[in-house]
Amino acid sequence: MNRFDAVILGFALVMPAHAQVKTGLDVLIDENFQSLAGKRVGLATNQTGISSDDRRNIDVFAHAPGVKLTAIFAFEHGINGTREDNRIDSDVDEATGVPIYSLYNGGVRKPTAAMLKDVDVLVYDKQDNGARFYTSVTSMAYVMEAAAENHLLYYVLDRPNGINGVDIGGPLLDAKHVSFVTYMPGFPVRHGMTMGEMARYFNGEKKLGADLHVIPMRGWKRPMWFDETGLEWLNPSPNIRNLTEAVLYPGTCLLEGKFVSVGRGTDTPFEIVGAPWFRAREVAAYLNALKMLGVRFVPRRFRPTTAPYKGEECQGLDIQIVDRGCVRPRSPGIRAAVRDHEIPPRQVRTGRASAGQRRGSRQAGASGRQILEEARGPLEQFRRIRAQYLLYE
Repeated sequence: MNRFDAVILGFALVMPAHAQVKTGLDVLIDENFQSLAGKRVGLATNQTGISSDDRRNIDVFAHAPGVKLTAIFAFEHGINGTREDNRIDSDVDEATGVPIYSLYNGGVRKPTAAMLKDVDVLVYDKQDNGARFYTSVTSMAYVMEAAAENHLLYYVLDRPNGINGVDIGGPLLDAKHVSFVTYMPGFPVRHGMTMGEMARYFNGEKKLGADLHVIPMRGWKRPMWFDETGLEWLNPSPNIRNLTEAVLYPGTCLLEGKFVSVGRGTDTPFEIVGAPWFRAREVAAYLNALKMLGVRFVPRRFRPTTAPYKGEECQGLDIQIVDRGCVRPRSPGIRAAVRDHEIPPRQVRTGRASAGQRRGSRQAGASGRQILEEARGPLEQFRRIRAQYLLYE
């Protein structure tokens, strides 16, 4: 054994052992597609829908025994997950010749009867990010609504909640803020559920009446983070490129707006927040003195290539995770957002989804402590309702 081999062997011996989770897609493959035998399938997915042997689910379904893939449905960011414009046209998958229907084109958000004319069963298979404000969560629910309205079977091939299935936090969504970004009232910012569990929750609590079937994962446990699953990371959206950004997204995204950059157009979106007028050194010192659990703040200059502040030098905060198990949706930014000397309230108006749609409730001007206290009771109620729809320990 040479020195290089010895180093590699030693490294392997000290690496922690992680589970190899089987996704719902892998389980369906193992079961030889028996539950879908003889069905014409409409598949709602994007680039994250891969099998453990690195095949696109589109190709898997196109060659599955006894199954005919007749339609593909794409969401925000398109079938390859790279688009950032707001009008994605329908297309045809080159490898299979199957039509791709866009559910992010003008007012089209839900499969129409015309799109479903050759479909017996709708199947959803996409990696989620674990935050309430995520359009593909709403798209999953809209596809389920279409299945119910057109009397079709609906299958969800489950995948992990990448930021674990235990932690829950943030205020719950008020009914007046329901939108394409946030589907259902009563949901906290961080919900700790898988897509399959959310489908069960939406179907039950909204009484959609869908003939819902979830193909559960094998080997996934609720405390797992994505890097403990043995699965390959694929960006769930263009600006969530690693697990750190996924963990910070439920908090930093709450600060995004016309006058506040959260690092879109940089190499580290959602890991930084700032603006040209931002007093980064003062804010970093203030926040670090509070000794927030799980995070630290470092002043940092950055120059985004997209709005807001395209091409301008911004003063900002680099948010560093020191203990991801302690990070909560509100802790990285709530105090910076509600105190005049950190981010003036007039400059937190948003350009994408409104602050209310992300925050979910009427809490502008409240202190971090008030927000957490007001959320405590509703969160416990959510936990009780949520428990009846969970699939994993």
